[in-house]
Amino acid sequence: MRKIIVLSSIFMFLLSSLAWAQQVTMTGRVVSSEDGMGIPGASVTVRGTTIGTVTDFDGFYTLQVPGPESVLAVSFVGMATQEILVGNQTTINVTLAPDLVRLDEVVVVAYGIQRREAATGAVAVVREAEIRNIPATSPEKLLQGRMAGVQMQSVTGQPGSASQIRIRGFSSVNASNEPLYVIDGVPVASGNYSYFTSTGNILATMNPGDIESITVLKDAAASSVYGSRAANGVILITTKRGAAREATLNFRTRQGFSDLANDNNFRFMEAGEIYSYMRQAIINSGLNPATYPEAYYGAGFFAGETLPTQVGDKTVELYDWTEAAFRRGGFSEYELSATGGTEQTQYYTSGSFMKQEGIMIATGLERYSFRSNLDQKIGNILKIGSNLNASYTFQDDRPNESMYFVNPFWASISCLPWHPAYLEDGSYNFNIPSNSSTNFIAAADHEDQWDKAYKVLGSVYGELEPMEGLTIRSQNSIELLNSEGRRWWSPLADPNEDGTLQVSNRRLERYTTTNTINYMHTFADVHNFRALLGQEAFISTLQTHTAIGYNIGTRVPYLSRATQDNSRVNFGFSEVSLLSLFGIFDYNYDNKYFVTGSVRNDGNSKFGQERRYATFWSAGASWNIHRENFMNRFTFVDMLKLRGSFGINGNDGIGAYDQYGTYAAATYNGYLGAAPARIPNPELGWELNSTYNAGLDFALFGRLQGSLEYYHRTTSEMLLNMPLSRTTGESSMRINIGELINQGVEATVMYNIMSGPVNWNVRGNIARNKVELTDLGGEEEVGDGFWRRFRVGGGYSDYYVYDYAGVNPLNGLALYRTQAVEDDDGNVTEPSKLTHSWANAGRNFVGKIEPDFFGGFGTDVSWKGFNLSAFFEFKVGHYVYIMESRYTRSDGFNWGSNQNALALDYWKQPGDLAANPKPLVNNATGSNEWGTSRYLERGDYLRIKDVTLSYQLPRELTQRIRVSNARLFVNAVNLFTFHDVSYWDPERDVTGGNYIVFPQSKTFTFGIELGF
Repeated sequence: MRKIIVLSSIFMFLLSSLAWAQQVTMTGRVVSSEDGMGIPGASVTVRGTTIGTVTDFDGFYTLQVPGPESVLAVSFVGMATQEILVGNQTTINVTLAPDLVRLDEVVVVAYGIQRREAATGAVAVVREAEIRNIPATSPEKLLQGRMAGVQMQSVTGQPGSASQIRIRGFSSVNASNEPLYVIDGVPVASGNYSYFTSTGNILATMNPGDIESITVLKDAAASSVYGSRAANGVILITTKRGAAREATLNFRTRQGFSDLANDNNFRFMEAGEIYSYMRQAIINSGLNPATYPEAYYGAGFFAGETLPTQVGDKTVELYDWTEAAFRRGGFSEYELSATGGTEQTQYYTSGSFMKQEGIMIATGLERYSFRSNLDQKIGNILKIGSNLNASYTFQDDRPNESMYFVNPFWASISCLPWHPAYLEDGSYNFNIPSNSSTNFIAAADHEDQWDKAYKVLGSVYGELEPMEGLTIRSQNSIELLNSEGRRWWSPLADPNEDGTLQVSNRRLERYTTTNTINYMHTFADVHNFRALLGQEAFISTLQTHTAIGYNIGTRVPYLSRATQDNSRVNFGFSEVSLLSLFGIFDYNYDNKYFVTGSVRNDGNSKFGQERRYATFWSAGASWNIHRENFMNRFTFVDMLKLRGSFGINGNDGIGAYDQYGTYAAATYNGYLGAAPARIPNPELGWELNSTYNAGLDFALFGRLQGSLEYYHRTTSEMLLNMPLSRTTGESSMRINIGELINQGVEATVMYNIMSGPVNWNVRGNIARNKVELTDLGGEEEVGDGFWRRFRVGGGYSDYYVYDYAGVNPLNGLALYRTQAVEDDDGNVTEPSKLTHSWANAGRNFVGKIEPDFFGGFGTDVSWKGFNLSAFFEFKVGHYVYIMESRYTRSDGFNWGSNQNALALDYWKQPGDLAANPKPLVNNATGSNEWGTSRYLERGDYLRIKDVTLSYQLPRELTQRIRVSNARLFVNAVNLFTFHDVSYWDPERDVTGGNYIVFPQSKTFTFGIELGF
């Protein structure tokens, strides 16, 4: 027996030795087919065993496997699992493609996370892999065209400028239409908080490189738990966090440049062209060109048919004002981040520097930012953590979007090319008649207009799990902004200026506490239940100091030079608070049938005492049809889900004290005092948004995925400024009255054309939204600027313009149509007639500001470390009003200023069919009047928004340079835009009618990422 035991032991030892000898050390890298980047945290296991590991930050792994018969299973959330036989390999690199079904994918939603399969509301997500290469200055700019129903307007090309976002249309006439932004669970400020820079953007204080994902809550079922702030949708921004893995260091830099985006060859007249144009205007006006004086050179300038080189004792030299105003802007960015941790402690820390020069002189943005996200487990039931983002930004600006003579953009297109910028001795020339004797170059060199912002957003949380399924969480945050602004009019830039200085200081403080109790439980393996109860309180204060001093001079250009008699100081203060209770309920049966509900009660200081509190709620349901037994025969159906929801939320986007009767500073008979500024309204309450949504999600054939949505949203009790009798002392009062409706459809689709060594995907989205105003408080029409009107039965603020009828081929004068006369039944009793008089022109609703369709589409292809992606964005069916044309195609009205080249197509002789009337000196015919259909144009465009080519260096090469990961990439933003708008770029603000718009730029960057 002993011998048998010994022999058996020896035999078992030999077997185990043989098995050990057959063990293989496997290494490799797991990357994404979408961008070729390593996937951190991917699971690599040996099928049928407990042997496994996870990839590091750059996607690399090392694993001991039993032998060549082992099969590796490689998986990651949102990606299709791959299984590979080891065989005689020692290195296995794996490329994971997106799992089109992604039922277990987790998305960030209101006050938590949720499996994609459980969603009943309309939720859209953009992840870091899709946006990592875009050199954006603020997070909201990453969304343009990437989500169905989310319309983003890049209003200006100023670096760091704010964007306008509309989620499923417009919800309000007089209140805000902007969404609520929530960063890592904290509602934050958005918009412009600078004083002197009209394009400031508080969100530009955040580094987009820290973003893990952006989730947009589009319908009430998804967003109503945010209550009175959620009428316009919610944008949830989640930043990167640490993980339980070896510490890694990642460095990224990109360098690049920007140029003026001008893809339709829009330009202004060259010297010879504007000379001939002005000379013809003189002739058309019955004047003698030989004796007509030019403002700078005097008489004789227009005597010849071509531009003279000498007039009297003055030499005519040409100057390119546009070249002086615009430049090639530079772009630089450096980012260093560290991430890692243990099962107990995880961290993510980053620091970055970004500098972007604007394409216009004296404009730009600098940002320094730091982020630290920390999570710490204490024992088995307690977890604490913190999020901190600190930043400093400096935005250099000019008086853009105004016809200000020191605005380089406006001045450069006004100045005539024969008016010099410098005198013979090299000093500035201030005798520039075409720009009101102002030299914008001198202003850019010596005057200031900037804003500095110091921003801190920090939060701490504690999370207690006293029993399985029960979580108690408290999160407390603070948002602080201190900004300093300066605007300086220097005598060095204007001989008539004695030195005027304006300064500002703004301090924003926002405190939020959110406390929740969350319970999850599963009964009998098929009944899944979650309930969350929460309380939230918020207070925000904004304090502003501004001061102005005159006659300061240049030696000490600070307010210390101002005296009491030549200075003025202003102070402003506002405070808003919110107190809320809310709850969320989720239930699903066997992952087939889902129901959700939420309720929130808000008390908001913005509203009157009688209506300060209100309750908002939502309910939704979904059915996973693909999980039914009868679907087993349809093997091509991977996922089929039907969703429906209804909910009510509110809009608090008004001033802090609109419910009160207020006073404002006023002067009477030379004495400073106060006068009534607003009539009190204790009944002022929320606008209410009632939304129902129906959606169908599908995945077919293992390659095709998409969703279809229909929604109907009614805004009632709108916050309208209704006209009052002048006997009240006020012209209007804000009350709750009126109604509008948004309804629309959305479609999103993604298709995997090819998988394997070459992976090729295409994706796209399209949306249509229609706004209809159904009630304006008893009024049929309400003005919205003199060229737009709100009207019952119409869209959101339709253009209401004088009916321009073109050019009379007989005499070259502008023609207008008179108003047709209708009887009470709407029958035309007298047709419109043609007239040369703008004063007699009729007005009609022509065109709308909302597009018929908008969206985006893109593609990406990857092969052996190379990845090429392209994304396109489009809008179709809307109109824009090119207000600049009143002055730059003015037919001689804006005499003495340059004109755009489109004005060259003008009437010259009887019988001509020309685009523009004949030019006249100081034209007073009304051909270029405001608010005519002459300058209203279709704003359709297709933009190549983003193109990126990247290459992931093979590990064999990176090991030689002692880095774990290396990636090179080139990127182009706004590469080309197809459009017919008579301007550099077709985009305008959401009203379609802002003017002197800082043109967009096209940006090219070259970068490298290194992992250590």
